[in-house]
Amino acid sequence: MTLNNRTFTLLKIVLLIIISIFIAEIIVLPKIEHDMLQEAGRQELVTVQQICGAVLENYPDVEQDFILGLRQPTNSLQEKGEQILKQYGYDEEHLLADNTLYAAYMIAWRNWTGFFLVTTFLLLAAALLYFYSTIRSSNKEILLILEQYLSEDFSFAYGTERIVKGRIHFMSNQIGDRLKQLGHQIVTKNTRITEEKESTKALVTDISHQLKTPMAALKTCFYMYLDASDADEKTEFLKRSETQLEKLEQLIASLMNISRLETAMISLTKESILLSDLLVDAVNGVYEKARRKSIEISVQETENITLHLDKHWTSEAVINVLDNAVKYSPRNSHITISIEKQHFYTLVKIKDEGIGIPQNEYNKIFQRFYRSNHSYVKQTEGSGVGLYLTRMILERQGGLIRVESVPEKGSTFILQFRN
Repeated sequence: MTLNNRTFTLLKIVLLIIISIFIAEIIVLPKIEHDMLQEAGRQELVTVQQICGAVLENYPDVEQDFILGLRQPTNSLQEKGEQILKQYGYDEEHLLADNTLYAAYMIAWRNWTGFFLVTTFLLLAAALLYFYSTIRSSNKEILLILEQYLSEDFSFAYGTERIVKGRIHFMSNQIGDRLKQLGHQIVTKNTRITEEKESTKALVTDISHQLKTPMAALKTCFYMYLDASDADEKTEFLKRSETQLEKLEQLIASLMNISRLETAMISLTKESILLSDLLVDAVNGVYEKARRKSIEISVQETENITLHLDKHWTSEAVINVLDNAVKYSPRNSHITISIEKQHFYTLVKIKDEGIGIPQNEYNKIFQRFYRSNHSYVKQTEGSGVGLYLTRMILERQGGLIRVESVPEKGSTFILQFRN
């Protein structure tokens, strides 16, 4: 136990003792006053009895007048009796002074009253000292937290204990709780800023890596064009340069979309759309690529299902999945789109007959710029951003995407939309 805690404990004990004495005095003083009044009434009765006995013993014929004076007192009789008694020294002060019991009660009353006043003063002083000490202690805790703020040490923000325990410190605890909340917010914001810096660094690295290949190919085509002497060769290298520029343009557009989605610069505008119309638009977006590989795309007929989605970006998400299905499927294969309506969600399943995906890559394929090590993937042009964009678009609208696959037999991508 620290010295500060011992001081508080001692103060509490002293305060309890003084409060106990104070309560005892409150109980004792009324008792003393009651006994004094009772004794004064008894002495008055004794005096009346003495006077009555002395008078009636010598003058029994005035008994009726005496009783009448007691039962029906008047001012004139009181004044007459007071004058007679004063002649012999029997007044109020004389009678009380001769009463030793009354005098003892008076002394006790004075002592208890003085003790009561002293105890009240000590109680107030002890209470003020206790309040001062506890408030000072809580202020030290708050000052310590403020010093931690200045030194950027926010470890206190995760503590569960109050600044100071007890109801008396409600103000300090409110200030302390607020400081903890602010500290936690600062820690959260600092963590978020650090994560954003790391994410930005990773994005710059990934972009540099992705741009390196098409830029190198474009540079090669350009130098070969300059070195070519034949017109046909120049034309060929120009076409190759144009192809590389188109790939570079598509990659830059994808990177821009990723950046805008990650920074919430793109605002998804939801509207009521028919799912069948959305799928038709998506199929039309990849129809030409599928036709060149003689791949047939069939869509399951279903009831009119209305969803609340951003039509443009959701169509873009579905196109990315279909584009991958066409890209990694063999010629003369088949792609099937089926729909399953559930209570809370609607599932769109896109099944292909392509190269398939190993189970250990189920989550990786939805990461930014990830590409499989499969030999067919390495031979196929791609940036590794399509499925990542699809995941972001769906998640921003309360949906998700997952995959089920058998390697070398095909994959089924399941897009989940909220009803």
